[in-house]
Amino acid sequence: MQRLEDAMWCHCFSATLKGIAQQWFGNLPTGYIDSFRKLAFLFASNFSMNIPTKKTSLNLSTIRKGEREGLCSYVRRINLVRIQIKGLSDKVVYTDFFKGQKDGSTFKFDLVQKRVFTL
Repeated sequence: MQRLEDAMWCHCFSATLKGIAQQWFGNLPTGYIDSFRKLAFLFASNFSMNIPTKKTSLNLSTIRKGEREGLCSYVRRINLVRIQIKGLSDKVVYTDFFKGQKDGSTFKFDLVQKRVFTL
């Protein structure tokens, strides 16, 4: 009875795969999978690296404005990370934003002249 149930789980699982995961499953040698437990282990060991890590405030603090990067681009990069961090305080964003700028930044000039922010 256990083998029948495992076979059913393996069949159902394979029907949910798409793209590269489906190709991976199709390339497994016939008879190689003898239990759902083995299938689950192989799948997790092959695809667990594809799970994106959750962003934290540490990710935000590593962003630095490039030497020739415009303010718009820098703000965009900050925001792409910021929106992925749950519960992030404005104070942390503000602090990391200014820390990430190089000395002698043209922040004021960029802000006024290029109209980066619209009201």
